[in-house]
Amino acid sequence: TGAALGGPLRGHSSFVNSVCFSPDGKYLASGSSDSTIRLWNCQTGVEVGEPCSHHWRTSVQSVCFSPDGKLLASGAYEKTIWLSGWDPNTGVQRGTPFTGDMKDVSSVSFSSDGRLLLARYRDGSPATWD
Repeated sequence: TGAALGGPLRGHSSFVNSVCFSPDGKYLASGSSDSTIRLWNCQTGVEVGEPCSHHWRTSVQSVCFSPDGKLLASGAYEKTIWLSGWDPNTGVQRGTPFTGDMKDVSSVSFSSDGRLLLARYRDGSPATWD
């Protein structure tokens, strides 16, 4: 119908650049220009745990759940991608950075089987990891 299904999810202090549903549809991740990632319960609209703000110093450009819902990839204009495991009950995220010969990241995505992580850099070029 085009009607809103609920009110806005309030929490970020700046623009939201990316949102992604978990594969089971129970959670939503949002990445913002306030340098945080927030996790939301889709049924209640309540934020799950504290915002993840320790990964980034700049705007979070992209967030994406793995197909099994156990990992959350995030990218920013810092030449790094974070791959975080997270607990949906507490919202706690523990991450590992991908670093090295990288550029500013505009977008991240997993392959349908979850074996590959793809990125699009700010300059338009792609990258893939297994």
